[in-house]
Amino acid sequence: MRKQDNLIKLIKSMTPNEKRYFKLFSDQQPGEKRYLQLFDALESEEDFDTAGLCKLLNVKPAQLADDKYYLNQAVLKSLRNTEELPWQQPQHFKTLMNIDILLNRGTVEPALVLIEKALADARHLEIHPLIIILLNSKRRAMVSKGTLSGLNDIIEELKTATAATVEYNELLNICTECQVLDFERKDKRKISAILKHPLLQKKPEQLLSSKAASCWFNTYQQAYDLLGENDKLMDITRHMVTYYQAHRNFLDISPTGYILGHLSLAQAESIKHNHARSLELMAALKPFLNKPPQYLSPGQLENVRFYFYLVEAHVVLAIGQYQKAVSLGEELYLNKNSRVVYEQYALIYNLAVALLHTKRSKDAYDKLEELLQMGDDIRVDLQIYVRPLLILAHLDMEHFSLIPYQIKSAKSWMKRKKMSNSGLDVFFHHAYALAKTPGRQRKATWVKLKEAVENGEMKDFDDQVRSLKTWLKSKTEMQ
Repeated sequence: MRKQDNLIKLIKSMTPNEKRYFKLFSDQQPGEKRYLQLFDALESEEDFDTAGLCKLLNVKPAQLADDKYYLNQAVLKSLRNTEELPWQQPQHFKTLMNIDILLNRGTVEPALVLIEKALADARHLEIHPLIIILLNSKRRAMVSKGTLSGLNDIIEELKTATAATVEYNELLNICTECQVLDFERKDKRKISAILKHPLLQKKPEQLLSSKAASCWFNTYQQAYDLLGENDKLMDITRHMVTYYQAHRNFLDISPTGYILGHLSLAQAESIKHNHARSLELMAALKPFLNKPPQYLSPGQLENVRFYFYLVEAHVVLAIGQYQKAVSLGEELYLNKNSRVVYEQYALIYNLAVALLHTKRSKDAYDKLEELLQMGDDIRVDLQIYVRPLLILAHLDMEHFSLIPYQIKSAKSWMKRKKMSNSGLDVFFHHAYALAKTPGRQRKATWVKLKEAVENGEMKDFDDQVRSLKTWLKSKTEMQ
């Protein structure tokens, strides 16, 4: 897959409101703003074509390079303004500078007022590095006043905040390491070693912060998902949501983590066929999209919206609302380039399955071919089913002469990848029989395939098609 230009990717990630703000923001800036013309030109582009853009904008390559640099800086500055929230880093710096100015000029009392207010916010949001700086400023203020009572409390809180910082950073590193393995879906053996880490042997309630607990939960989620231990994945996800609901400040600390945690439970419940519970969780999250939490920035809101509709598309597909799954999938597909490739893969895969169920087999075929072009190292758990789904599309389009070649290609690919699946072997057997059976006798062959599905002979593939039995209904009912 061709690597997208980073500036174009950044522009495509912007919401309509962010784009409007960017243009208003730029109009207020002094001087020539030639980069705005470049912005307009790049909004509809997939690749940065230097020669074409130079001709369109009537500039030289060196001028285009300058415009690209200034546009990148202007977009980042605009996004900083729209993303910035009261508790975010720029405000922290201002507060710390004000405290330092006051202490340097001997005005201790107002400095202490600022320190206490900032400490309350930092504790609520579990910003431990900031807590450490503020506590040291408080200690300095108290010493300058000659007030020694309470210094021991400051020292103890400093120790706790330092330990919490170390613990969180260590768990974040572990979570990232597991995330890499989860994305690649390659080496499952390393997961067992990761799960033996002492911090992962603790219960999340024993950790020093809910931020650390969030990393703990995410690590186990990724590990169990990679290992295919769905029952453990369900248990850990339910535990996570219960924990977040008991620690309500986590909604302020990480509104995306809180909402995405609930979304992951909705998806897990759907995978376990608890669709009513899944829809209930989705309904409870809907208000967050209409009235976002206090500390959810516009960019984070768009990210949450994407995942919400991605999970909703998965759930409605699972319960057989195929047309709705297509509508949601096609809407997500329009903005796929702003997402990372493994997310693109999942949404295209689900859209292809939904299209198969709505008799749009040619469109499904095109989407499945797109997945093949994305490479073999993305979503390895889904890769094995793409070629069988292509065979379903060919069967639906009655391209029976192509089926034997498709089966041979799929088997060769699986052999090369050292993959095996007994259910798919059964499917290939029946698909080959369909290809070789004369038209008038084909209904009986379709019935045999349906009976094999009903007997559970290809359960994994049946689950991936959501469901194969439903897709086969029209084939076995034909006259």
